[in-house]
Amino acid sequence: MTKRLAMIALALLTAFGTSPGIAHADIDYGVGSGATVGVLPGAFGLPEMEFPFLQGKPCAAPNRCVGIPYMNTAEFLGNDLAVRSMDDGLAKLEQWIANTPGKKIAMGHSLGASVIYSWLRKHSNDPSAPPPSELSFITMGTPEHQPTGYIYNGPNQAMYDYRRAQGFGIPANTPYHVVDVCRQWDGWCYWIPGDERSKRGQTELHIDYTKVNLDDPANQVSVNGNVTEVLVPPPPGWG
Repeated sequence: MTKRLAMIALALLTAFGTSPGIAHADIDYGVGSGATVGVLPGAFGLPEMEFPFLQGKPCAAPNRCVGIPYMNTAEFLGNDLAVRSMDDGLAKLEQWIANTPGKKIAMGHSLGASVIYSWLRKHSNDPSAPPPSELSFITMGTPEHQPTGYIYNGPNQAMYDYRRAQGFGIPANTPYHVVDVCRQWDGWCYWIPGDERSKRGQTELHIDYTKVNLDDPANQVSVNGNVTEVLVPPPPGWG
């Protein structure tokens, strides 16, 4: 618990501009690589709604975006459907990866990003999985974002009890390159207890990552193993 509070404190320092300098770095997220990009939507969303995310750069030619539809009810219609939702998302992602030749990127938002986290926990050390040179990931706005995700800090953490035993987060030793994106004050991936901005951001910031520019030098970028974490500041005047 002490470690968790210390990590949240660091996030708060970052929020108010007093964090130790975290260097901006060029981020490789497969733009222009010719990859097939499989898109997993968040709860109740359609994959095509996310094709414009990150300024549409992952989907721009020569890349090609395709949808990975699944039963994406998440936790909002009860735990029974939530279990089926996660299981279906993981199965559909596994099928897409197995059946898609060549270079590929799985990109997910919110629940879709949590499905990717689940795949990484299951397959990071799977010798039958595609090599990291062929497969990479982009995740956005997941409640499992470490250490500020709603799963760890939110007032209703019990909504995730149905999968708590499976663990959360990206394995620290994953060989796969993951670009993990969170908009500051998006209260699903950036919940700071006691700060009303997190609650507002759950609706005002979370649903749209279209204008997020991963090349913006204002982003806070940190690299932990093969995971590149990007904290994106809110729009000017928001707060």
